[in-house]
Amino acid sequence: MNVSMNISKTGMTSQQRALDAISHNIANVNTDGYKAKTTSFRALMNNEITEQDVLLNEDNQPSAITAGVRSDVTGTDFRQGSLTGSSRNLQLAIAGEGFFGVEDASGQFQLTRDGSFTRNGFGQIVNGNGDRLMMQTIVPPTQWPVGPIAVAEDGTVSIQGEEGTVQVGNVPVYLPENDQQLVAVGENKYILADGEAPIAPGGRIQQQFIEASNVNLADEMTSMMVAQRAYSLNVKVAQSTDELMTMINQFNR
Repeated sequence: MNVSMNISKTGMTSQQRALDAISHNIANVNTDGYKAKTTSFRALMNNEITEQDVLLNEDNQPSAITAGVRSDVTGTDFRQGSLTGSSRNLQLAIAGEGFFGVEDASGQFQLTRDGSFTRNGFGQIVNGNGDRLMMQTIVPPTQWPVGPIAVAEDGTVSIQGEEGTVQVGNVPVYLPENDQQLVAVGENKYILADGEAPIAPGGRIQQQFIEASNVNLADEMTSMMVAQRAYSLNVKVAQSTDELMTMINQFNR
């Protein structure tokens, strides 16, 4: 009886973790550049089979019953979200694979798909958290001419000034070899444990576009209903086990 009770406990815990991931995805359905979290389930190790278990089996063969189930948020769905047009000049999106590089206040290099940028008081291009967009600068931001900023698909940044078009820098697209090795650090940003990600061609920058979250609400709602049903059934198994244990205790009296 203890086995079924423990299995039910692991089932409820696992479904709760799945619901946590689902709720996180739904909460970020409107977060620019957000990538949905994925959950995986796996059976735990087999319970120890005693001689009594063997005797109770008609074939006198050990029947392995696992100790339950375990779930973990094991990955991130990095598929591209839909690109939405914007009137803001420094709204940038990446069509295809890759990430923008940003530097936080402590100087740490991080990756993000959130391309909602503005210029701060120092002329630097920053996101909503104040993280500076990594650029290969030709002209320091404090010396940029006054005029609209244009960002080409290859990342070339130019400004149409009074004396003509001036190329001031380039925005690289960073492409890790394996995006599943990225570690989320919050605020829609990631880091690589082995250092800075390599620059690689591929993704094209789209100016005046923003990438929406790739959360599919229909899929999340379906997963939520399945998890709720599985949780309630695990509770039912635990209740049934408790009732059987109560009956057995009454017999012992």
